[in-house]
Amino acid sequence: MRSKLLSIFLIIAFLAIDMQPQTFNTGGVEVNLNNFGRIRLSKSTPSVVRQLDRASILVGVSSSQVFDYQQDANSLIPAGTVTPSVSDFKVYGRVNNTFSNLPPKVSIGHHVYGWTNNTYTIVEYWVKNDTSVAISAFIGVEIHPQVGGTYGNEVYNWIAANRYISISKASDFLGVKLLSNDPISVKAFEYSSTFNTDANFYAFLTSGTIDNNYASGSEGAVVIAGQAMKTINPGDSIKFAVAYAYATSQNGLSATLTAALNRYVTVLPVELTSFAASLNGSTVHLNWSTATEINNLGFEIQRKSANSEFSTVGFTSGAGTITEPKNYSFSDDVSSVEGGVLVYRLKQIDFDGRFEYSNEIEVEVTPFEFNLSQNFPNPFNPSTEINFNIAKEGFFTLKVYDASGTEVETLISSRLNAGTHKITFDASKLSSGNYFYRLSGENFSEVKKMTLIK
Repeated sequence: MRSKLLSIFLIIAFLAIDMQPQTFNTGGVEVNLNNFGRIRLSKSTPSVVRQLDRASILVGVSSSQVFDYQQDANSLIPAGTVTPSVSDFKVYGRVNNTFSNLPPKVSIGHHVYGWTNNTYTIVEYWVKNDTSVAISAFIGVEIHPQVGGTYGNEVYNWIAANRYISISKASDFLGVKLLSNDPISVKAFEYSSTFNTDANFYAFLTSGTIDNNYASGSEGAVVIAGQAMKTINPGDSIKFAVAYAYATSQNGLSATLTAALNRYVTVLPVELTSFAASLNGSTVHLNWSTATEINNLGFEIQRKSANSEFSTVGFTSGAGTITEPKNYSFSDDVSSVEGGVLVYRLKQIDFDGRFEYSNEIEVEVTPFEFNLSQNFPNPFNPSTEINFNIAKEGFFTLKVYDASGTEVETLISSRLNAGTHKITFDASKLSSGNYFYRLSGENFSEVKKMTLIK
C-alpha cells in the first residue's frame, strides 16, 4: 500500500530532505519549498490542509537521461526567503544533479512567488545547461496530489477550454497550469513504487498526447505534464513557469488559474529565453533573447567579481510591449579587470518601476601581459603592421628610430586600454635601411628591429 510505503519513505528520507524548508502563507494557501526543489501547497483557511504533496521538475534529454527529484536532485543553494520586488512573498533555492552525478548535467533555480489572500503560487524554474554541448530537453513537472489531505480516490481532468490540470476530491480542487508554454503531453496514472525510471519519465514527457480524465484508486494518482522540446546551449538557461492553485469548485479553480495567468503576464512580463556571455580580447559580449515583453522599460546589466558586489555597468532599452521574439546584446569593456571569474545578471525594469533579476552567468577573464610583437611583414615596403598587448590601462608611446637613434616618427602618444592593439606604419617617405620601434609605458619598455627595403 502507498500509505505504508510513504510512511517508511517519510521516516527514512523526508526527515533529511525537508530540513529547513521555506514556507510562506498568503492567507489563502500555504506554500513550501524544500532544499531539493519540492513544491508543496496547502489550503490555509480555516485550517491548513495539504492539497499538493509534491510538484517537482523533470528535464528529459533521452530515455536514459532524465533529471528528476528523487533520483538526481541535490541542494546547491538551500531554500531561503527572498525580499520580493514583484510579489508579496518569495522563496528561492537551487539544485543540481550531483546527488546521482548522472546526466543530464543541469542546475535549476526555483523562484516561488505568492500574493496576499490569493490561493495560487507561481513558480519559475530556471533550467541551466551545465555541459559544454547543446542539449535538446523536454521539460515538465511531476505532480503528486494529496487533495483534502489524503491520498487516493481523487479525480483528474484536463480542462481543455482553459488548458489546465484539475485534480479534485469532494469540494477540494487542485489546479496546475503551465504558463511559459502549453503542454504537449499530460499523463495521469496510478502511483506505484516502480514507475519513476528515466525510460518512463521520458515516455510520459514526449508522448504527444493529453489524457482527458482519470479516476485514481486507493494508491492515488500521479500526473506528469511536459512542454515541447527546447534547445539549451552550453551555459544558457531557459525558464519553465507553472501556476499551482487551490479552490473549492471547478469554476473557482478556473477563475483562480486565470488570475494566476494574468498575474504572470503583467507582473512577471518578460520571458527571457536565453542569456549567454563570451570573451573576446578585453571585451565581454552579452547576448540575450526574449519571447514576449509587456511594459518592459529595459535591462540594467550588472556585474560582480569575487571581491565585489553587483554593480550596474550599462543599460539597454526594452521593447515595451511586444509579442514577438527580440534579441539584445551588450559589450562590456573589462580592460581594467585584473582577471578571474566575472558574474553577470540582468535587472529587468518595468515602466512602473517594478523589476526582476535574471539568472546569473559567469565568464572567466584572463589578464593580458605586456608584449610587443615583431612587425609583419618584415622586411617591408612601404608599410608594415605592429601589434602589441597591454596588461593595464595607462599612457603609452610607440616611436620609430633610425639606425643612429634619431626619432623619425611618433605613432602613438595617448592613454590606451588593456588588450590587444595594432597600428600600421607607413614608411613611404623614408629611405631603405634598418629601423627600431619602441613601446613605452609605466613600468614597461620594449624595442624591436625592422628593415625597410625599397
